[in-house]
Amino acid sequence: MIVKTVAAVLPEFGENAELHALTPPDGAIGRYRLATARNACFVRVSARIGDAKLEQSLTAWLGGHGLPVSHLEFAGLSLAFGGHNLRLDIRELLDARHDDGSLEDLRKVATALATCHRFLREFPGAAEVRGHAAQRFTHLAAVRDTIATALGRQEWGVFSEDADWARNNGEWLGEMVDGYQPRFDLMPDAHCLHAQVHRANVLFRHSDDAAVLLDFEEAVQTFAPIAWDLAYFVQRFCLADAPKTDVLRERLATVRGAYGAPAPGLANMMQQTAWFSMAILVDYQHRGIVSPRSEYDKFVRLEKQARGLAPILGEFFDD
Repeated sequence: MIVKTVAAVLPEFGENAELHALTPPDGAIGRYRLATARNACFVRVSARIGDAKLEQSLTAWLGGHGLPVSHLEFAGLSLAFGGHNLRLDIRELLDARHDDGSLEDLRKVATALATCHRFLREFPGAAEVRGHAAQRFTHLAAVRDTIATALGRQEWGVFSEDADWARNNGEWLGEMVDGYQPRFDLMPDAHCLHAQVHRANVLFRHSDDAAVLLDFEEAVQTFAPIAWDLAYFVQRFCLADAPKTDVLRERLATVRGAYGAPAPGLANMMQQTAWFSMAILVDYQHRGIVSPRSEYDKFVRLEKQARGLAPILGEFFDD
C-alpha cells in the first residue's frame, strides 16, 4: 500500500521500487527509503494527521529563504491500513549524518536555529499557527486543572493505570500544577518555532556539512518565546550525557555565541516544557493511550535538572 500511495503522485516509484524500513515499523507506521535504480525518496507514515498543508507551507517558506530544511514535497497523503487512516509524507532522501557531539556541530545547529527563528517571525501562516497553539494550550490548561483537583482530593484513580506512579510523585505533581503556565502563546515575544529541536530532527548534509532541520510537525501547533526551542536544544544536545561543569560551560558558550541572542528565563522554560510534556502524557492516558513509566520519569528528571542548573543557565542566557 505504501508503494502504491507514493506511485500515485510519483509514477517513477512503481512496481520495481523497493521499500526499506529505516526504523522498526509499527504496522505501517514508520520511516522508509523507497528506491528504484535511478531515484530514491524518504517516506514517513504517521498516525498523527496534524495540519499537513500548513506544515508544507512552513517548510517551503523556510527553504525558499535559503535555510536548509527537509521540505515536504508531498504532505498528508491518505493511507488506509488496519482499519485506520494514516498520514503519508514524501521528502527528499538526504545523504547526511547525525551529529558527532562536537562543538562545531553544536555551533552549526545553533546558527541554523537562529536563522530559522528570524524567518519564522515573518511566516505568512503565523495567525493560523497561533490559532492551533491557543486551542492546544487551552486544552492542556484544563488537563492541569484536572490534575490539581485530583491532587486536592487525593483521587489517584483519575490517573488510572498510573495511579501508583502519581501517588508516589504527588509532591512533584503539586509543584507542577502550581508552576505550569500553559498559555505560551500569550507570553511576550511569542512567535512560530521549530518546536522539537532534538538530535533525531537534525542531520548534517555530506555535500556541505550544513545542519538541516527536519520534522516541523509540532511547529504548526506551537507559538511561544524562543526559549522554548532553546530549552529543547540545550536539554537534548548539551545535557543528555550529564557533562561535567567545565564541559557544560563550553557547550553553553558555544550555543550562546552562535545563536547570538539571549533567552531570558531559559531554566524556567525548561521546567515549563517538562510540565507541558507531562500534561500531554496525562491527556494521552485519559484518551486510552498508554505511555511507559520511563516517559513519566524522564520529564520529572528534566524538570529537576533545569531547576538545579538555573544559575549556570542564567549566566549564559539571561543577559
